[in-house]
Amino acid sequence: MKSILIAALAGVSMLAINSAQAVERGGTLTFARYDDSNLVDPVYADRNPDIWMVTNLYDTLLRTKADGKTIVPGLASGYEVSADGKSVSITLRDGIKFSDGSPITSEDVKFSLERAMNPDFGPWSGLLGSVETIEITDSGVTLSMKAPDPTIVSVLATFNTAIVSKAAFDAALGANDQEKATALFAPGTPVSGPFTLKERTRGSTMAFSANPHYWRQGEDGKPLPYLDEVSFIVIPDDATRILKLQAGEVNGAEFVPFSRVAELKADPEINMELFPSTRIIYSPINTRATRADGSPNPLASKEARQALNYGINKQALIQLITHGTGQPMTSPLMASTTQLAHDGGALYPVLSR
Repeated sequence: MKSILIAALAGVSMLAINSAQAVERGGTLTFARYDDSNLVDPVYADRNPDIWMVTNLYDTLLRTKADGKTIVPGLASGYEVSADGKSVSITLRDGIKFSDGSPITSEDVKFSLERAMNPDFGPWSGLLGSVETIEITDSGVTLSMKAPDPTIVSVLATFNTAIVSKAAFDAALGANDQEKATALFAPGTPVSGPFTLKERTRGSTMAFSANPHYWRQGEDGKPLPYLDEVSFIVIPDDATRILKLQAGEVNGAEFVPFSRVAELKADPEINMELFPSTRIIYSPINTRATRADGSPNPLASKEARQALNYGINKQALIQLITHGTGQPMTSPLMASTTQLAHDGGALYPVLSR
């Protein structure tokens, strides 16, 4: 059966799955990874191999649609931002449960968000830096803000604000929060996402199984996920991962070298689809007033940097570095994944005086 291959424009990642026009359920997908996960916890995950697993094991209050921009309800059935932007009221979805069947409650939400905003814990606390307090309500929680924050809704759909079980943390072994999180990165831990951790051999393999209490429905009206299990195999070598995919030994792989994209697109046994990535390839610029030898630095001038930006043949660089799989940026934010990116107009618009 033909496979489908999906590659991120700047990742590059790929995923091969059996081609199907209609929804198919059951079975195990085998996926080749370039590296293992160290700690799969929403707060402490700071590497892609950890973050990508967090999104499979833990759900957020809100989530983004496939376009990467539109925010829709997740574990929360809805939210409301006050007129002055100083509070956000979250309503929890009825009947949601962790993978062990225990209810997901407002206490779990408050606990999870307070972990996420604690600067003594993981590296992402600044994303919730505008939140003053979190109060439990009859229907969910209310976030009181230090000041209006236009990003707060998007943050509530970001992996570090995913919901964990307060009871599991309270019962976990460990002298501090990180030790408890490490102890909970183990089979049997109650999670809020579509999959649960079934087994793991550090540095080698990891297996997920479907969460029997997951809340979301699939296209066929039945609970997600479609798969029974996902089996991950760590294969650090790029060429070996691709060979195993082509041989049918794995269904998917990640981090395809740019130089292999065109070849794999031409493979009749693989349907490859490119999709936008959040990766940015850039060249840092020294903007100090003087260079190391004390001479004036011409790039200290904003106008000089703008002229340099105008003068660079970005399409040539894209072809040279990414073999044509990337695209030029007109904003420091990825246009494919955020509502706040530049719209692609003039880089430096001339304002009338």
